[in-house]
Amino acid sequence: MIESDGYIYVPKHSQNEGGAKYSYPYIMITFHTKDLPLFNRLMQILGTGHITEVKGANAYRFYVKGIKNLMNLIELLNGKFRTPKIITFHNLIN
Repeated sequence: MIESDGYIYVPKHSQNEGGAKYSYPYIMITFHTKDLPLFNRLMQILGTGHITEVKGANAYRFYVKGIKNLMNLIELLNGKFRTPKIITFHNLIN
């Protein structure tokens, strides 16, 4: 789901440089409303993350932020990517 409807954000500058809106890395997955129970369970298993509703759409977004939280998710995902998103994933690891 991360490779198709997900986003990995890796900041290029600190918050004071370049006017970046976010200065911390995060992983975000957008999913349909019918998958909400799945993501609630995923959040329970991971022990981290939060879910927000996308206004005007039958969709939600699942976010994982924070180095410690991301490290747990990175360990689960490492070696699983098969699309060009793997480059951003490696940047996140570095």
